[in-house]
Amino acid sequence: MSFGTVSVHIFFVISGYLITQSYMRVEIFGVFAWHRFLRLAPGVLVALVFSEMMFSRYNGYIGNPIPASNGSLWTLSWEVACYMACGIIGMLGILSRRNFNTLFAGLWMLYFSNITQSGVYFLKIEPLFMFFAMGAFIAVNEGAMNVRRAAMLSGIGLVIAFFAPLNTYVLDWLRLLPAPMGGTITDWRIQLITYIVSAPFVLIYLAKYAGVIKWSIRDISYGVYIYAWPVQEVIVYESHKREILLGGWGTFAVALPITLILAYLSCRLIEEPALRMKHAMRARRVRP
Repeated sequence: MSFGTVSVHIFFVISGYLITQSYMRVEIFGVFAWHRFLRLAPGVLVALVFSEMMFSRYNGYIGNPIPASNGSLWTLSWEVACYMACGIIGMLGILSRRNFNTLFAGLWMLYFSNITQSGVYFLKIEPLFMFFAMGAFIAVNEGAMNVRRAAMLSGIGLVIAFFAPLNTYVLDWLRLLPAPMGGTITDWRIQLITYIVSAPFVLIYLAKYAGVIKWSIRDISYGVYIYAWPVQEVIVYESHKREILLGGWGTFAVALPITLILAYLSCRLIEEPALRMKHAMRARRVRP
């Protein structure tokens, strides 16, 4: 997997964790949907206009390896699908720990039943849903679990699964297990399952409990995500035009400060003003 793929997985884990907590706070589908709309739509609409302008201005990035207006946005549709699923199960009262854990077990049974599939949907899309579900699982059960211990055990599992001197005998034994729906469980699929189950616990622990990174600036992560692609496309196009060989790291070094500036402007001028409209739809509780 590329760093980009891992980053998308991290994005879905964090989303599953935070979005589930968001619904648990408001407990009203309409308010939840309004909040999600304000978080995503204004920023991405402006980014789409910017992306199309750059795409037209630079001749559709002809000559670039992947000439596209904004290829990063493909995950947002699946992110919205996860938001809708979270809202629906919350509206149905399934976000209680007992009910959600039953649904969570059913999701894993469904995933295991397709473990030998090799289509694009199974390899690229289903893991996104499972990572979102893992984040949601941690959010729902956080008060009843020791996250530090779970992260430690998950870290050990990841080391065993991916460190060759340790995983040889374990993988040989697991490979003997019968695969649901026929087929063969390969080492890579065993590692994938371990990765999906374990990485979210390590991530949430490092991000929230260990205090590894402390942010003192505004959250510009969304702006970085929606502006990085067009910025890099323009840099690659201009460098090829001028016969300047930047390479991957060179392109990254040039694109990073420009992307951070655009992300900061998006945060200050678009995202934060939109989020201040959250209370336009207030939850009204009628007394009996």
